[in-house]
Amino acid sequence: MAQSQKRLAELRDGKLQLPYLKNADWVLGFAEARAKAAKTGKPIFAYFTRSDERCMNSISMECGALAEDGFREFANSVVPFCNITTKVKTDADQELFEAKGGVKYPHVVLMNAAGNVRYVVRGEKLSDFQNGLQELGELEALRKRVDAGDRHAKYPFLKKQLELQHLDFPAAKKAMKKLPRLSKAQNRELAPLLLRAEVHHIVSRAGKSQKARAKAGEKFFRMHKAGRVPIQDGLLPFWLHILDYAEMAKKAVIYEEALDTLKQEFPELPWMEQERTLRELQSNG
Repeated sequence: MAQSQKRLAELRDGKLQLPYLKNADWVLGFAEARAKAAKTGKPIFAYFTRSDERCMNSISMECGALAEDGFREFANSVVPFCNITTKVKTDADQELFEAKGGVKYPHVVLMNAAGNVRYVVRGEKLSDFQNGLQELGELEALRKRVDAGDRHAKYPFLKKQLELQHLDFPAAKKAMKKLPRLSKAQNRELAPLLLRAEVHHIVSRAGKSQKARAKAGEKFFRMHKAGRVPIQDGLLPFWLHILDYAEMAKKAVIYEEALDTLKQEFPELPWMEQERTLRELQSNG
């Protein structure tokens, strides 16, 4: 049953009173966060959470790393920005979670003043946040070496760019042509990073068209059968598009395989709708 706007506003107001928001100088508006980042030169530390539903993973972070004394010190080196999905129609920035790559809550990223994601935090510890700043610092150091003409920095710079997803697939392929001849070990290191970039590129080109998504899913299924499965955040769109392909092609066996994989990899996400679709495919087969 849908909650009323009044109840959603009450839940939002309750969320805004939680102790973690008093542990740093949090900014709640995206435009304000970007302006502050531009003025200070600091990256935006964006924490995406929700108030419309209870989220145990968000509660864990809000009672954990975000409430630690060490976070106050960390917050001095960034612009701490909290985006709350409230479902209140008049609240700003409600589309931002999805726009910045959010799939599940909490979602934590580092952005520049332009609002571009520069690092996706994987983990819920303070050390995971600090690692993001360190990774971006290492990238900048490598960039300076490349700009200074250090040819030995070109490969680690490209690898770091791919790790942080600062290059799309066409740009990565173009950059590889400018590298010195790579060793077998280096090619092995780049392979999963390039595959993830390729998957994201195919997904972005498919867009929201069901037919295009199914076509991408068919390609992904062939990649899966060839043993080419992406890493990290490439995994979810990879299998979701395979679901689209299997549904459109009415292939219950493939749909079941994809759904089983998604349920195993992402047990916290709801899969009831997909389970209904599977039953329909199986009954019609």
